Amino acid sequence: MCVSVLCPDQRQASCVQVVLEIFVCNRLALGKDDYGIDAMNEPKSKAGKELRRIIRELESIARDCETHGDSGQGGHELLQPPVKSGESSAGYSDQVLAEKAAQIYTTRRQRDRRVGQGFFGEPAWDILLDLFIHHVQDKSVSVTSACLASASPPTTGLRWLGVLEQAGFVMRAPDPEDGRVTLVRLTDHGLQVLREILGNYVAAVHDARLIA
Repeated sequence: MCVSVLCPDQRQASCVQVVLEIFVCNRLALGKDDYGIDAMNEPKSKAGKELRRIIRELESIARDCETHGDSGQGGHELLQPPVKSGESSAGYSDQVLAEKAAQIYTTRRQRDRRVGQGFFGEPAWDILLDLFIHHVQDKSVSVTSACLASASPPTTGLRWLGVLEQAGFVMRAPDPEDGRVTLVRLTDHGLQVLREILGNYVAAVHDARLIA
């Protein structure tokens, strides 16, 4: 089964969003918008540094869009069957749990396309689902890919990555093969939580089938 995270129209919209947000963040970093840095209630130097960091990561996302957007091949797809071993507390293998995670993620994207993204949210949950799937597939995930998987504007994805990192669910590290790329993965705590939640999903479906 091959499940594309972003359809071509979504990918094109994401690229446009990246360009717009780089422009806005550059203006904020330069202090050109009255409602920008001052509204953060932080020292301008600290806010400026944070904005410049976001700008660099947004530019990385923009480069990724330029590389893959026109070809219709996203840099972030759910391919290949899972390969890593593992088991939830309920006794389900990581492969079974990853299949459930992919099913949940795909259903959420179908819902967004049918109803519209403006009605739903939970980018953090989408990021966690995607990271779990790729953990089981033994595949690395860049910050760029995680932001795209959040199905939200890039700055929103970056913000939620920061929240998840502070909460101990994910961690970032430089790509050992390319120092320009930052990778993100689930921590042991994050894996434990995802296994528990996904195991409950699988168990609920199993119980429902027994009742039926």
